[in-house]
Amino acid sequence: MACRGARCVFDCPSGRTLCDASCVDLQTERSHCGACGVTCPPGANATATCTSGACGLTCNAGFANCNGLAGDGCEVNTASDNGNCGACGNRCATGMCSAGSCGGGRTIPGFTGQLGPDYSTSGWQQCVGYLDRLRVDDIPLMGWATPCIGAGYRQLRLACGASASSVRYIDVSRNVFASSLTGYPERGLIIGSNFTFLGNEIYAEGMNPNAGRSWWGGGGGCDERALNLTINNTCDWDAANCFGQLVLGERYLYVYVHP
Repeated sequence: MACRGARCVFDCPSGRTLCDASCVDLQTERSHCGACGVTCPPGANATATCTSGACGLTCNAGFANCNGLAGDGCEVNTASDNGNCGACGNRCATGMCSAGSCGGGRTIPGFTGQLGPDYSTSGWQQCVGYLDRLRVDDIPLMGWATPCIGAGYRQLRLACGASASSVRYIDVSRNVFASSLTGYPERGLIIGSNFTFLGNEIYAEGMNPNAGRSWWGGGGGCDERALNLTINNTCDWDAANCFGQLVLGERYLYVYVHP
């Protein structure tokens, strides 16, 4: 404050302007950027900035504008994006992007469970593995595939067999644990297998295979000769049918994810 003409007035130093009873730098102040009252808004994944009297945005840690989009633009999570892992343009050739680094291992970070076949050379990483015993609740009804849900986990491989060296599997084009199904059944999602299957259908109670009974590759019931896989159905086995291998004893269920 200063006394001028017998009045108390604000006396802002050079380079500062009086705005709302405060002396501010209009070149850098985010609440008065370029002029009093001009507030720079933040973005969804960005912090507002004021530089040379113009509003801008700085991406928050772990996010980047890799696609050159106007506005916010900080749409890429470099901690988990397989095409921009750790930095824009750094694509993971194999494995998943986790904490900004490409993982080339055979399992996702923090994996626990029965270890299945190693498909890591093709970019697959195992997310769950169960040993299913006769009339024992080995595979929980709710959340049995929760570890397979992640930002970079876009495709699925479900494998079932008497051992890790003897499995049949199907590949699913979309991670239906993360996005659920769009119909009962949803057709056309199976894009590959290591055997000849009959039906390209996936069913799930409530459209959510992670929260109820589900049928993969067709709607066959409790018949070990059926060429589908049914999980948590009213069968003697939690993982029943095993894609028609006629496995009459304990069996393994493995699930993998792919970018």
